[in-house]
Amino acid sequence: MRTRIVIYVVLVCLIYFPLAGQDFWQESAVELVELVDHPACNLWWVTLGYGSGGAIDQPSTLSAYLGFSFSPAKVPWLLTTVRFSYLMYCIDVGYFILCNGGYDVADISVLIGAIAKGKYAYASLSSGIGYTEVDYYEESYWEESYLTHIATMGLTFEFQAFLTPASWFGIGFISFANVNPERSFYGITGCMQFGRLRR
Repeated sequence: MRTRIVIYVVLVCLIYFPLAGQDFWQESAVELVELVDHPACNLWWVTLGYGSGGAIDQPSTLSAYLGFSFSPAKVPWLLTTVRFSYLMYCIDVGYFILCNGGYDVADISVLIGAIAKGKYAYASLSSGIGYTEVDYYEESYWEESYLTHIATMGLTFEFQAFLTPASWFGIGFISFANVNPERSFYGITGCMQFGRLRR
């Protein structure tokens, strides 16, 4: 009797479990195919912004920002940014150069940092090094009075905070700074960004 019961149990197991597990293996195969066909993707975006900025012993003025950022799928917390930031103290209007402080300052920087990202928002903090240019003007402000051009290197810092309501579009702000031996400066800009913003 016991032998028959054992045989029945074994037969039921041999028939039932393969059939019951069929859905499991099919679902696993579908998930694997989806993973291969749609792997976690790299994120990248271009950022454009305008705002306000300043430097030591100078009033606030208009600042501009242009940047490209990249976050790899294999290291999702890593963010690399190449940026151009500019404080426009002087505007060339043809025969005159109108100045609000006697110089312009700009940098081209490469920054590496960390990003914390959700589906609809992210924040990041980065630092790096930047090639920095400072252009000084004479008090006459005439176009031919363009006086001194100085190039140096600076330590650069940046904080980004954005909402990403669409997979290709984001809106937020960037706060940046450049510490250099010639003319340190800072700025904050309201920005829009375009690219691949979701994994």
